[in-house]
Amino acid sequence: MTIQSPNFPGPYPARTICRYVVRRYDSATCALEVLFTRFDMEHNPDCQYEHLQVDGRKLCGTLPENSVREYRCPLTTLCLHMLFYFTTALAVLA
Repeated sequence: MTIQSPNFPGPYPARTICRYVVRRYDSATCALEVLFTRFDMEHNPDCQYEHLQVDGRKLCGTLPENSVREYRCPLTTLCLHMLFYFTTALAVLA
């Protein structure tokens, strides 16, 4: 599955909120490995203005091409899915 920002590979628009739900494949699946082929967002303290949030953890700034991140299901929850929220600022800096 591929998830990309609106207007990719061009600049993403200001005032954008996208929600993606990745459903758990089966009960044996306990983590999601995400390959970020390209990730470049405005960096700001605490990722306050724009970010990608994966199950409550915010990510902003720039990652090296083809970076891999693993998101594990908390052992205290059923973890039926993982939520991805993409939020951009009121104005996007060029």
